[in-house]
Amino acid sequence: MTRTVLAIGAHIGDMDLTAGPTLAKLILDGANVTMVALTAGERSHPRLAPTEYKKQKIAEGEAFATAIGADFMVLGHSDGFLPDTDEAAAELATIIRDQQPDTLITHWQHSAHRDHEHAARLTTRARYLADLPLEPSDPPHLRALADLPRHTVRTLLHTENWQDMDGFHPTLY
Repeated sequence: MTRTVLAIGAHIGDMDLTAGPTLAKLILDGANVTMVALTAGERSHPRLAPTEYKKQKIAEGEAFATAIGADFMVLGHSDGFLPDTDEAAAELATIIRDQQPDTLITHWQHSAHRDHEHAARLTTRARYLADLPLEPSDPPHLRALADLPRHTVRTLLHTENWQDMDGFHPTLY
């Protein structure tokens, strides 16, 4: 069985920096990896306008993913304003149901960075929604999930960086 991994970061570059070598090794060992950036990280440049920097960030994310052999996608949320909503979790759950990963990698849930914290919570919620049986009477934002098969993700891993150290105790290296 081929291992399938979704690495879910709040911004382009987050999973490159926190899990890049691990993702590259998994790919070398035969895994399928998709890197998902919930935002482009477009507001983090001190001089470039967000629209200009977004293009650069997307090109950088695509280049990194191509270099290690991963797939890459960017969702349309705004850097600094990543919502912590069921709608955003359902969007991610759709990817989980479609890709059928056995492992999710995301930020530590107690990050000092709000977007990182929201990415961790969205990933946890999406994992739950991906496995939930749905019915036509469920809220509209969940109906798209009903067209895809339910999926249980067995492993959820958290990465750390200097903003994510509060209460983080690594268990896997």
